[in-house]
This record gives sequence, C-alpha cells and structure tokens, in this order.
Amino acid sequence: MFKDLNRGQIMGVGEKHFLWPGLNAPVMKGSEIVQIKELKADPAYKENLIKIRDQMEKRKRAYVHPLERGWSGTKLLGKWIGPPDPISGEEFIGFDTKLLVVKPVFYMKPNFGRTKIISVLAVTGNANGLVGYAVAKSEDLRTAINNAKNKAGQRLFRVELDENTILHDFYSRFGSSKVFAKKKPSGYGLSAHRCLRSICDVIGIK
Repeated sequence: MFKDLNRGQIMGVGEKHFLWPGLNAPVMKGSEIVQIKELKADPAYKENLIKIRDQMEKRKRAYVHPLERGWSGTKLLGKWIGPPDPISGEEFIGFDTKLLVVKPVFYMKPNFGRTKIISVLAVTGNANGLVGYAVAKSEDLRTAINNAKNKAGQRLFRVELDENTILHDFYSRFGSSKVFAKKKPSGYGLSAHRCLRSICDVIGIK
C-alpha cells in the first residue's frame, strides 16, 4: 500500500520551526527585509503528523464477481446496470439492463467549436420475451447511461419464445452484417458475438 508522506506537512515547519522568507513568510515586511530566524517548536508536531498519516484512507480494490465484470476487465460494456427507473410509481420488476455501446461522439458548435459527447446504447428486458433498447447522448457519462436505460424501458416490445429458445430458424441481414439464428434444444447454449449473447440474455434466450 502506498502512502503520501507529504500529507500533514507544512512548508518550513518541522521538528524545528524556522521562518523562511519566500517560503513560509514574505520576503519584505514594509521596507525591511525579513531575516531567517528560528521560532518556537511545536512539541506535538510529530504526534500530529503520525495521527494524520494513520487516518489516510485505506483503498481496497472492490471485488466484482466474474459474471458481473462485463466483456473486458473493468470496462462498462456488457455490464448489468439494473432496471429502468419507475414511471408514475410503476416499477420494472424482473427487468435488468446491459450496456452494448459506450463511445465518444464529436460535433461542431458555432460558438465552442469541436465538442465531445458520450453516446450510449442500452438494452433492457425481463428475460421472458419483453425487451427494449435505446440510444442516448449527453456530455456526462452517467446522464447518458441513465437516459439510455430509461428510454429503453419506454420502448418495450414482445419477442415470441418457445420456452428458452426462438420459435423457428431465421436469417437477417443489415448492411454487411448477417445473422443466422437456429433453434436449438435446452442446454445447447449460445454461440454468437458477445453483443448478440447479451441481447439474448436480456430477452431470455439461453
């Protein structure tokens, strides 16, 4: 563990207290030049210094369960961030949200020039076929995450399931991306990109 040994110390003050012009005192006092001189020592100086150092925060690395760590290390992508906020007193019971995209976006303002904001894509669901997703942007990361989570909760739609799998095989294409989905028996698992696996977890496909 590392400690800041300078914490609690004052410039020019130690076991022997000196007046140092230009360091802990002005160089000139009126029209006279201040001279270096020894002041009265503080007998409790060493005890106070040890007390301050002992009060330093002992930072411990928080343990995060491997299944809650996201896709890579301490990155936000792939992490569960909880259900959307309640709307008119109605809570999203059984819902949980995952972050799929967190990236910086730059645009030009006429008065400030190049400005950076954060873009967040989140998907939320109850693992029983009810799912929603949304994109939100903000200059503050936490605001963007909360807005994306809450917007996803307001845009829910139903995905028909056959127990814990899809109803039938299908193929979809968007641009150069192709998705081949095949119905599999229970216990087969998911063989897909990590982003698609996260979406399946939220929907309830296992």
